Amino acid sequence: MSYIKRNLENVVRQVTREYPVLLVTGPKQVGKTTMLQTCRVRTPRDKGPVEGLVQKTYNAVYALLHDEVFYNLPSMNARIYELMDGFNEKPSRTTGRSRRDIFEAEEQPTLGKLPMTPYRFRYRKEVKLSGTYHVMVDKHNYSVPYQYVGQKVSVLWDLDTVEVYSGSSRIAIHQRRQGSGYSTLDEHMPDKHLAYKHGQGYNAAYFLEEAALVGSNTTSAVQSILNRTKHVEQSYKSCQGVLSLKRKYGKERLEKACKRLAGCSSITYTTIRNVLEKNLDQVDGEETVSNVPQNDYVRGAEAFMNI
Repeated sequence: MSYIKRNLENVVRQVTREYPVLLVTGPKQVGKTTMLQTCRVRTPRDKGPVEGLVQKTYNAVYALLHDEVFYNLPSMNARIYELMDGFNEKPSRTTGRSRRDIFEAEEQPTLGKLPMTPYRFRYRKEVKLSGTYHVMVDKHNYSVPYQYVGQKVSVLWDLDTVEVYSGSSRIAIHQRRQGSGYSTLDEHMPDKHLAYKHGQGYNAAYFLEEAALVGSNTTSAVQSILNRTKHVEQSYKSCQGVLSLKRKYGKERLEKACKRLAGCSSITYTTIRNVLEKNLDQVDGEETVSNVPQNDYVRGAEAFMNI
């Protein structure tokens, strides 16, 4: 079955006598047994009869609805269906046959069963894959195997999936995401990028091992920071910040600052940094530094861990 389109600008990019260029993927849009065709713009012309049928339908439905009043959408739709049935059953003055008679005699026997799920519009564009090895669909970036950088690829997408093709081969598929961001698969990344990503795979054991290289007090401080949050991953940035202080102040001063804070109910990256910035780690004495008053009425962060 062929389906004549009205050459809508949002569907048809270019029309020639030999081959139409469509912005949507025809076979996947309307089914395997249906083919999209564009209206022929010269002899013979298709657009005139199509527009004529639109005008007849308009006169048969809208003109009769013009003076009627509806208070909800279902009642208006029911009236439209009623008028459309009358329009399709009206016999032709030349052949004596109605549109319904022609449909039931010639077209209905060739129709297949409706699919279980309705088709969805699929959109397509062709791009040259840049060095970022990602393609963008509605501000979201989807990865493509880096081996195709510099080549032209076809991107097809609908509400659920985004597919990337090189020629007739599908080289990537992603679940559709809304909003800006990146969806990157490890198998699409170059070796150097993959190694860098793995290098960012921190965990609590990594931070404790790095702290142990500085000293026992630094290990205790990092352990305290890790214990402050219900989800330990939320404290990784703070642990990174604490360990980064050794590059600016040295391991010895960092260890002394953590020792000075030993026994505090709340040890954070900020308190350790403040001790180093104010040189409190170099002040004699074992007095601990705390911003929490010591009395029976003030509880520390550990009292809220299991809430």
